[in-house]
Amino acid sequence: MFTIWMRQRISCRKLLSKILEVNLESDDEEYIKAYFLRTASNIAKNHISANKRHETDELNEELVAEEKTDLSFVWEAVKELPDTQRDVIHLLLRRRLSDSGNS
Repeated sequence: MFTIWMRQRISCRKLLSKILEVNLESDDEEYIKAYFLRTASNIAKNHISANKRHETDELNEELVAEEKTDLSFVWEAVKELPDTQRDVIHLLLRRRLSDSGNS
């Protein structure tokens, strides 16, 4: 509940700052009202989009993968690669092993 209240407050502040930073040179009340509503609508749409981007699901413990200590399946997959790709993997592993030995 508090979070919703804070978000609404932040949205109101954004709306107020947007309106104050724009110098509306019109005395037409309908134009100002339309500008106000359009700005409020855009801020609301941006807020909804941001919430969707940051939306997450709860971690389901049933989905946790079992830990495999036997990595032979990786070497089998590497063996099936074409020679050039296999050489690249071997060079990367050799470099990583030599880097970890130097630290």
